[in-house]
Amino acid sequence: MRDLQRVAGNRAVTALVQRGKLVRKGSGRPAGARQAVAGRKSPARVAAPVLSDSLLPAREEGYLGNFSRIRRWHVNPPQRGLIIQEVTRTFTVVYWQGDTWASISGNALDEYAKHKINATENRYWELWTVDPTGEVGDGGLDAFGLASVIPSAGLKARLRAGLKPRPEASSLQYTSCGSFVIRGRARFFPTPARLTPRALGFRRSGVSSSNGLPSRMDDPAAIPAAAPREAVTYTVTAHWTSAGEAESSWYSRVSGRRA
Repeated sequence: MRDLQRVAGNRAVTALVQRGKLVRKGSGRPAGARQAVAGRKSPARVAAPVLSDSLLPAREEGYLGNFSRIRRWHVNPPQRGLIIQEVTRTFTVVYWQGDTWASISGNALDEYAKHKINATENRYWELWTVDPTGEVGDGGLDAFGLASVIPSAGLKARLRAGLKPRPEASSLQYTSCGSFVIRGRARFFPTPARLTPRALGFRRSGVSSSNGLPSRMDDPAAIPAAAPREAVTYTVTAHWTSAGEAESSWYSRVSGRRA
């Protein structure tokens, strides 16, 4: 009889468990209730903002190093913050001395060039602000470029730089040859509150090569943590020569790549 009662009791317990009505000791709720709570969906996590860029179709490729490439920044999903980009520029230039080619760089290269190329600004930082809607300041644009590396028409400036005057000021042949590499490495920094560029030591046109952007020559230290994403890197290289006789050979050969 006791065995029959035990069997009948076990069956009753099993039925209650299957119906989720058995109250666990000390829980105050059916056994199945804990599983229901544990199975609830957690709130959706907000995706981390991603910085990206797109290359505009407008471009320029002119004589002896001259070129232009323009990018547009995007932050998705939109979030307030800052885009900070480290820029490095490398000049490898030789100029014609009348009978041979010689290397030229830095201040001497600036003296040599007719147009402003800022040959001493080889590493600096630029900044763009981003509002909560994702709109990027300064038009959201980033321009890479270089003016033609041709000699200055001013004889005094050339002599002051220790350079020989050109026999034919109207000709680009036998002036300069070389390459120019500019590389940008940018990251997005979310900021919960509005943070001004000046608070981080950036000044508008602080660096001549920044084309009027908030910029600085030294590495910014007091910046917030970057978003957990890879940096956006873009490199443009321009090669040129004036040794060829054909005018078509004087044009810059330009290539760009994303790392």
